[in-house]
Amino acid sequence: MLTGHRRRQDGTKQQITGRPRHRAALRPVTAIATTSRTGKQSSENLRTADNGRGRQDTHRRRPRRCGLPGRLLGLDDMVRNLKTAEETGRLTSKLGTYLRPSVLVVDEVGYQPLERAEANLVFQVISKRYERGSIILTSNKTFSEWGQVFGDEVLATAILDRLLHHCDVISINGPSYRLKNRLMAIERENDVA
Repeated sequence: MLTGHRRRQDGTKQQITGRPRHRAALRPVTAIATTSRTGKQSSENLRTADNGRGRQDTHRRRPRRCGLPGRLLGLDDMVRNLKTAEETGRLTSKLGTYLRPSVLVVDEVGYQPLERAEANLVFQVISKRYERGSIILTSNKTFSEWGQVFGDEVLATAILDRLLHHCDVISINGPSYRLKNRLMAIERENDVA
């Protein structure tokens, strides 16, 4: 039995329960949530959104709620850990820490461009997890911009090829939660004054 929650457009939560219809529904799924600052339709026909819309909230607690061992970290942290492990000769064991969990959640893909060597380390993780474990990525970049993020169009295409093979792309639209809450607080202050 699969359970979860879905947020309706009016902001209320709806509980979702169900049973997979066939065994294929139980295979690892890669999900990519993409947004960008433009708020326009991207070349992949995905609607995009401003930063601060809640990409982290869509995946932060989900692996634990479903009883799955998961790991959440930012892409910069993962790359830094892999580079350190490579320099000390422990890359294989460090890769194991990213291959072991059922769900690997990598946040903030694209906030900082990567060097070619760093992008190769990310490719190793994605390639080794391909069809073996679920990956959830969050990004504010469209797929066409990933070549700039990874410093090489061919490498970005190889990463996207593995990610998009069995995936659900979730595009989050709407105003920034941080900005919305701050504006509401300012309005309350102005109403009191």
